[in-house]
Amino acid sequence: MKCDYKIGQIIEGVITGVKPYGAFVKVDEQTTGLIHISEISDDFVRDINFFVKQGEKIISKVIDVDKENHQLRLSLKALNYSHRKERLKKVQKRSLLPDNDIGFDSLKEHLPLWIEEKEMYMVKVDLNHALLEEDVLSYQDEVSRIHEMIHKKTGKGNDYLGWLNWVDDYDKEEYARVKEAAKRIRNQADVLLVCGIGGSYLGSRAAIEMIQGPLADDDLEILFVGNTFSSTQLARTLDYIKDKEVAVNVISKSGTTTETALAFRIIRQFMEEKYGEEESAKRIYATTDKEKGLLKPLADKKGYETFVIPDDIGGRFSVITPVGLLPIAAAGIDIDALMKGVKDATYDFNTDDLAENPAYVYAVARRILEKQGKVAEMFVSYEPHLLFV
Repeated sequence: MKCDYKIGQIIEGVITGVKPYGAFVKVDEQTTGLIHISEISDDFVRDINFFVKQGEKIISKVIDVDKENHQLRLSLKALNYSHRKERLKKVQKRSLLPDNDIGFDSLKEHLPLWIEEKEMYMVKVDLNHALLEEDVLSYQDEVSRIHEMIHKKTGKGNDYLGWLNWVDDYDKEEYARVKEAAKRIRNQADVLLVCGIGGSYLGSRAAIEMIQGPLADDDLEILFVGNTFSSTQLARTLDYIKDKEVAVNVISKSGTTTETALAFRIIRQFMEEKYGEEESAKRIYATTDKEKGLLKPLADKKGYETFVIPDDIGGRFSVITPVGLLPIAAAGIDIDALMKGVKDATYDFNTDDLAENPAYVYAVARRILEKQGKVAEMFVSYEPHLLFV
């Protein structure tokens, strides 16, 4: 029997075992699943037995599939209210464990503990005034084809799809170093200079200003440099920070990006004159390629702490890597919560079903409008916090 379950699918099953670390689920005669304790609830789970019981029939969401071994990773907290409501209407009692009389009455009792009591989406797309000449749902087959192409990495640009599974694949040890470095920066500096251009700084700046505002009242001031050729701006910045305690995060994969390289050369000279070569090395953090480019050997020679820009993640997605996480964490923002949001988004939008995925709905609407000659789009916000979003 082929394992045809898909990530994002809502399935029914029976709890066959409960351990301190998670619950085992029988989905069908060949397929089993595991709900890890971290996927039980958004709240702290002190006792997993409070949420699930052996023999109980449940609804859960597929978040990973091992087709070869017929094994699924399942989530309860990834369910939303609409899933629960629709599945409860259609569900039929299974007889996988015929000797057990625990059924969906128990499910109704426990579901409020697992999911919020209101329908809630990360993104809402309102097409009421879009004047579309085609039905978005008519693109379902095309969306399914593209979704499969993305996840099988068979299309153009597939070398830069590392963000797809980043929430599971990221280096946990490096992530811990990012958090430690951020704490150190906050202790050693009044100002953090983030030296980078394009995706190397826009993601972190957008996140910081979205959460804190452009004029945040924080112990650490973050200034973004190295993104223009303006000598005036750089000179005024250095004059502004000359009597402050300073740390630097230089971000460049190759180390040859002209604006960033020129600015960092001057900033490095400033730091070494201000603190000396040994102390300045403790205040400069380099985010760059793992082994190639000009910045990596310089950082190793000088003794800067380094973080890796992944080869398979492009600039616009790099905010969820050390490129964005170090400045964001240094700003005092909880990056654990940020990564939880990334995880939730990964699971929520990891379905090809247009009825369930507003990201695909938006993409299809844009495609339809493009075919209608509407080729320019203006993204407008009247909130200054969202300027760089």
